[in-house]
Amino acid sequence: MPSVVFGETYFVENKEQQIELLNSLDRYLFSRGDNRMQRFCINWNLCWEIADENIKIITWIHNAVRCNVEVLHLALSVRTNTVFELPSCIFLSQSLRSLSVHSEIIFQVPSLSFSGNLHYLKLKEVKIEDERFFKWISFSCKCIKELQLIRIRGMPNITIESASLESFKVWSGNLFHLNIFGEKLKDIHIVWRKASLSSNTKSFNMFAPNLRSLKWEGNFMSSQHLGKLTSLEKAGIFMESELNDCDNIFKVICSMCRGKVSLNQWTVKALVRGGSMPAAPLVDICNLSLHIRNLNDDLITAVVFLLGGMPNLNTLHIKCTFSSGVANYLCSGIDMEYWKIQGLAFIYQLKEATLELSNGFNGIEFARYILEHAPNLEKMVIFHLQKYSDDVWELKDNVISNAIVVSQVRKPEKKSWSDFV
Repeated sequence: MPSVVFGETYFVENKEQQIELLNSLDRYLFSRGDNRMQRFCINWNLCWEIADENIKIITWIHNAVRCNVEVLHLALSVRTNTVFELPSCIFLSQSLRSLSVHSEIIFQVPSLSFSGNLHYLKLKEVKIEDERFFKWISFSCKCIKELQLIRIRGMPNITIESASLESFKVWSGNLFHLNIFGEKLKDIHIVWRKASLSSNTKSFNMFAPNLRSLKWEGNFMSSQHLGKLTSLEKAGIFMESELNDCDNIFKVICSMCRGKVSLNQWTVKALVRGGSMPAAPLVDICNLSLHIRNLNDDLITAVVFLLGGMPNLNTLHIKCTFSSGVANYLCSGIDMEYWKIQGLAFIYQLKEATLELSNGFNGIEFARYILEHAPNLEKMVIFHLQKYSDDVWELKDNVISNAIVVSQVRKPEKKSWSDFV
């Protein structure tokens, strides 16, 4: 058995069953001997107050390391103020390639002399109390390629400089300063949501000249310096709310030379707030994806302003995520004549368009405008609600190009957190 999973304790009804299960798993590992173990996962509830339970789990980990485990996943539910220290053999292992820890434990900082062969490290909800952890990542983890820090507690400042790191994700609400440097970095994903911080100064500094993908969710910090991202292929900016972060968003957009850009409606509104924005950073953008609630009358003004700065756009994807409960009249005030008088230059470069529409006729009128005025259009896909089937079908009668037009009925989506971020 190269893959072993211990759990789930949700099926254990009492303390006696938990003890019986612990003893059974002890016997299994003893019988297994030193046979190679490729993957070992422990999903365990340490809340039954069983004597030596922690020691048993640590022994399991020792056994896995002795069997040259390559992938180790620990998901531990612990009692409040429980001290659970991962054994040092994890960090000394030469076979371990992937470590994932999901638990509210204190992650004990390994010695800087521990230089294993970790390629992947994911920490979720653990507490980091010492900045030496990030020094260990920077100077001792010579092989690490992917690092994920999800809702970690403790350290408000992160500084990582790695010659091997390729992918980095951080999700935090208590972060003051984030510094990440790496020439091999290709993918960065930041989820930063404002919390009650005593300091108003928050910064993000990055050096990743070969970055290909950047995704930012939540809010921006007080200042961020990204450098010129000449290798960037795709970027997503999904603001959490309609905050006045126009300057910061604009600076991030300035770092994006070309490629695929994804924005949500709060980002679009923040970008165009004030009515004027230099279009130069948008000129080279060829692929745009908008994730919005709906093409309502108020938002269309911002969308038009954004599209006006993208004369070389050739691929457009608009996804309306929120339909239930939206009144039709709020999304039906913009007709074909409105679009015609905007003088949008991108219409002559557009080759592909995908519109995922919900309530109202604004989206249908926009689709009509594209089909009747985009001479180089090659394909359009329209997802629509059942009640608009006849209206969408009529759009196919006046296509100016030889474009393939595909229409498909979509089901109304329920509201979720993603609708608002």
